Amino acid sequence: MAALGNVVDYFYTHIAPRTGRKFILLDDVGALRLEGEEKQQLLDLIDDDTSLVVTGIVESEVDMEEVTGSDEVQVKWARPMLPMKFIDTVQHGVYNKSVFEDVDSDLASIVETHRTTSFDEDNSLISDVRNNLSDATALPDAIEALEDLHYNVLSEADRDGLHEAARRYLQKGGLFQRVPDYSVNNELVHSHFLLYLYKELAQYESIKNPENLHRLASLAASRAGQELKYTDISERLGVDRRTVDTYLSLLDEGLSVSESHDYSLQRYRRTRLYLRNPRHVVLLSQRQEHFGFESYEPTGRLNHDFEYKLARTVGFDHAKRLAYQVEDDFEGEDPQVEYCETEAGTVDYVLRNDELVLPLVLSYHPHTGESTSIASEFDPSVGKHPQEDGEDLIDLEYQAPFRFIVTDSLPKDLVKSESLVIEKDGWKLCYLPYWLFLLIC
Repeated sequence: MAALGNVVDYFYTHIAPRTGRKFILLDDVGALRLEGEEKQQLLDLIDDDTSLVVTGIVESEVDMEEVTGSDEVQVKWARPMLPMKFIDTVQHGVYNKSVFEDVDSDLASIVETHRTTSFDEDNSLISDVRNNLSDATALPDAIEALEDLHYNVLSEADRDGLHEAARRYLQKGGLFQRVPDYSVNNELVHSHFLLYLYKELAQYESIKNPENLHRLASLAASRAGQELKYTDISERLGVDRRTVDTYLSLLDEGLSVSESHDYSLQRYRRTRLYLRNPRHVVLLSQRQEHFGFESYEPTGRLNHDFEYKLARTVGFDHAKRLAYQVEDDFEGEDPQVEYCETEAGTVDYVLRNDELVLPLVLSYHPHTGESTSIASEFDPSVGKHPQEDGEDLIDLEYQAPFRFIVTDSLPKDLVKSESLVIEKDGWKLCYLPYWLFLLIC
């Protein structure tokens, strides 16, 4: 604390202007291990004309509300940094030299224009999609915006480029690689992740066996999106169920591994685990499984089953972010991305806002066979969700007017008719190219 005090003093005497508002940013304040009294000392260093911004891994690290003199302190969205989303890689031109060389349009500009209403409120289609996902009456407007973006705004060359860019995203992840040697990049990413698990998350929560966090992350890599029994996880780690819950809660709070739970609560003793960074799936998997993906360069010798695993992981991560838009009135807890079993197979991602349910089935080669049947057999009425303040179930009339198939191969008849929707009996089936789904998240 004394060293930090010297730095702050130097800032005030040699750098900051004498008058006007000043700002001090302390990135990763958890490294200082500040307790209550030390937090008080930190605030005492800051004068009334200075805004103090702190970032941390978990919310309690940056929580100053109980410190004397912090009446105006606001703590919001204390989160570690997530990997770059697919749309960010497009907007920042990460793949321009590799997959967009033959594209005439400026995709970065198109994405920026349609991502926000700050440019043209009548021509922001990505924003229109996102803003109309939380209301059943507005869903047709979201679908119309999707079709307009896909068929009218983006050319065939744009769509082909985005398809390839999405595959490249699975291989590279949302990272800017600055070291030419891919093995060095891998070692840096891997080492940073392990330090994060062992030296930050585990130490902060005083986890006695931090290797169990590592083992859970490795389990999420090897069994990405597969259903796991809590009893099996407990036996694998040699701990009880309550300790497993503690581990998973910490990993989720640290945005390392997140859970997906059953939409119907009929398989409540099971879970699905997803790493939030696709590169971690590569680095924590067995080499014979991810062969070809350890390099950041394109190659024709990729394991397509492993590509599907990455696609499922990335789809969950992006669906998790989209859930904030769908459940626009959430308070406190993060919105959930659930799954639902049908006789034909699994609905991979279920988003909801009270009664409105958005089921998404992942149809990605080589696992594409039963997607239409799965979407048809999904029954929104099986949804069961407990109240926040108890075990009683919420009484809701679940409705799914649209079901979605997220696919890497759009049916030719839809392309020919320039549509994404097929009419069904009482509901509609919307096909989303995988890249388009990532683009709207």
